[in-house]
Amino acid sequence: MSSILAKIIRNAIEKRAYKVGSKEVLKHILNARLIICSNSLNKDVLEKINEASKARDGNNDKSDTPLLIYHINKNSVELGRLIGKPFRVSIISIEDVDKEDLDTLAKEIQASNTSSHHR
Repeated sequence: MSSILAKIIRNAIEKRAYKVGSKEVLKHILNARLIICSNSLNKDVLEKINEASKARDGNNDKSDTPLLIYHINKNSVELGRLIGKPFRVSIISIEDVDKEDLDTLAKEIQASNTSSHHR
């Protein structure tokens, strides 16, 4: 896991600026800046998140920052532990992220995706 992602998660936990679980994430998607999905997230839920994300970015005048969806290479048990929960967590949304940190994470994701396509 990248240090910037660890920083973003740590800050969100300190500020209590995150939502856990697909129902909560979908309910509060307008406030989300970053969504982190475990690799055990149900495909139907992922489709709903993607649809809601597109609708959000198309209708959201509050933010000039599109919603970033990050697929972390961890299962739901590991994601739960990462955020300090004693239970499985398939998805979380983070509402308060520094724009610079979000931009850095987006560049890391893009670089990772580019390098994995060239293998």
